[in-house]
Formats: sequence, C-alpha cells, structure tokens
Amino acid sequence: MSVIGEVVNTQMTALVSVTMAGHLLPCQLIYPDKCVPRYGFPSDWNVTTSGTRTDHCSSEATMLLFLEKVIEPYVKLVRAKLGSERPALCIFDTYAAHMRASVEHKLTELGIHFVHIPPGLSHELQPIELTVSGCFKSKMEEQFKEWNEDDTAASVVGLPETRLLHAGWVVQAYQDSSEQINMIKEGFSKAGLMSSKAEPSSVKAELPSTEAERACSEEGRNSSYDANTDVGNDSDSNTSADLDNRLSLLASTCLQAGDD
Repeated sequence: MSVIGEVVNTQMTALVSVTMAGHLLPCQLIYPDKCVPRYGFPSDWNVTTSGTRTDHCSSEATMLLFLEKVIEPYVKLVRAKLGSERPALCIFDTYAAHMRASVEHKLTELGIHFVHIPPGLSHELQPIELTVSGCFKSKMEEQFKEWNEDDTAASVVGLPETRLLHAGWVVQAYQDSSEQINMIKEGFSKAGLMSSKAEPSSVKAELPSTEAERACSEEGRNSSYDANTDVGNDSDSNTSADLDNRLSLLASTCLQAGDD
C-alpha cells in the first residue's frame, strides 16, 4: 500500500496485490471523500473513498470492500478452473485494517487461509515487498521526474489537474509492473513460498530474464513500502500439500517472531 501525493486533498492510497503465478490483481485506490478524479481507471479496479474529507487510509470498511471486489472474484475464478478444493492463502502485514475481526471472518467465510507478517519482517517474508513494491515505486518516481523536468509542469496548478496526473501515473506504473511476470514470481521464491520441486526450466523462468526485470528486482530489494497483499493458489506447480507445508512454515515463523 502506498501513499501518493503531498497534501491530503491530492493524496490517495493504492492497495496492490500479486499472485504466485506472477499476476497483479486489480488495484484498489482510496481517496478522501469528493476527491476521486474523473479519470478512466481500468473497469475492474476498485476506486473508492475513505468516508471523510481528511483521510485516504485503508480502513476496516475499505478492506472488506477489497475482499469483495478483488480477492473474492479472483479466488472464485481460480477455483472454477482448478477445483473448488484448491487452497488459497493471503499474506498481509500487521497494518490495523488487515487484522480486524470482520476481515478475518470474511476470509474464513471464503475458505481463504491468511497470515500476518510480524513487524520488521516484511523485507524477509512478504513476496510483494521483495520485488514488486520497489518496481512500482521506481516507475512512479520516473514519471514524476519526467513531468517535473518538462515545461508543462508549471501549468498544472489546480487540485483537479494534480489528481488526474497522479491517477495517470498509478495506472501506468501498474501496467508496466504487470508485465514483469518473472519478477513478481521471484518475490514468492525469495520468501520461500515457491515449490522446491519445480523443474530446472521452471526455476529459470522464475528469475528476472530481461534488463527491465533485473532493474525492478534490484529496486524491490531496497523498497520501503509496507502494506500489501500476496495471494497464492493459482500455480499448477504447487500441490495442496506443498501449500499447506509452506503455510505451516510461514505461520510458525510468524508465531516465533511474535514471541520474541
């Protein structure tokens, strides 16, 4: 989850989630009330408001909406393809909105396992933190620098224009990042969640194979993003037993860290 903008009326929160198969799920954008720009966002995105004019943060209400509009449709789609008993796992950090009882109840109702990465361990255990966050951030920064160095920057002075700029940057960063399939998979590999039984050719395919992917991967190692969601249940190379074992290992790691 990243905050974009310098003042509240131009800020938004972007909740980005990825899958073990190397895909970006539709994005959730959260704006302060009455601050959503008239921009042509992708139709499957969940663009919503926080409920107040002074806040754009993820909340219990927006998390439930995220589960309804993004996670639930995706899991149902995968299970329709791979079987209704296919296990699913969501990996969250410990941001308060992710740990609400209603959110956990909804996940349980959907038959989705969930774990929370303890504070300070996202850079070790959270797949999206290991690669995608840094890539997404760097692409946002590239667009800002390009705009800032252009003479047209001075002509953008109003809030509506600024919001439109930010919206365009987020959509472009999302589209660019979504093309880095191998880089997205690498995050799960680094977190120890990719199958150790993969054939050599599959393992090779999970590594950054282009200059752009290698650059994004390097950015990911130095990322400062905090709250994101990782979803794993659509990779054919991972059996139910494999996923259960990795879930148990990850949960055990989280519990041990919580006791320290």
